[in-house]
Amino acid sequence: MHLTNWRKNISVFTIDSVFQWFYVAIGVWVLIWTKYLTFTQIGIVYSAGIFTSLLLQLPTGALADMLGRKKPLS
Repeated sequence: MHLTNWRKNISVFTIDSVFQWFYVAIGVWVLIWTKYLTFTQIGIVYSAGIFTSLLLQLPTGALADMLGRKKPLS
């Protein structure tokens, strides 16, 4: 059985997560969308996108654990 360096994986995941929250393009879209939507509506749109992404990513990860990586991603 091959064991990975889980401490390294956790630190890489943490650094990646922090940088994903500083996604610059979101600010640009908010500036454009404020002409057409309120901040509440923009929040609802982003929340729907994040929730949809989460719903699609979690089952793919579980299936990848059970079946291997290539089958669920295809």
